[in-house]
Amino acid sequence: MVINVKAAFFVSLLAVIVTTLVVIISARLSQQKRKDEIMSEIKKYNELSRDASEVGAKSMYAAFQKQGNETLMNYFMTIYKEAVVEIALHVLALGILQKYYPVTVIRFPIHVWGFGDGLGSVGWYVISAFAFFFLVIKRLRPKIRFFRPYWV
Repeated sequence: MVINVKAAFFVSLLAVIVTTLVVIISARLSQQKRKDEIMSEIKKYNELSRDASEVGAKSMYAAFQKQGNETLMNYFMTIYKEAVVEIALHVLALGILQKYYPVTVIRFPIHVWGFGDGLGSVGWYVISAFAFFFLVIKRLRPKIRFFRPYWV
């Protein structure tokens, strides 16, 4: 196994920078309060529809179920918007790597199923970003103010 140290360092550095930026930006744009409000509305509609079902008011039950489903859709849209914000910079970085820096970071001595002859810059970026997030960011998030939403 041959490792291109220069490429590994460059791609890992890019992954660390982008992951840190993503965590800071997503903390600033977090909609956790909104999600909590929507979830309490969903629970309220669920309880109301259950009560309407118990007393046999089918039209009220249907109305509460419809409102609950619409509120649930709002919750999913909020989650979707957060996910787009969190992944957008990574997709941009991966696109730039694939277009302008398509090097093999680790070359294998044999052909490995699923990887081929080596691990490229895009694969190394993904591994580095996940490793940095789970080994560093998750541990530092409670301690560093910039990694948490502004109201926490």
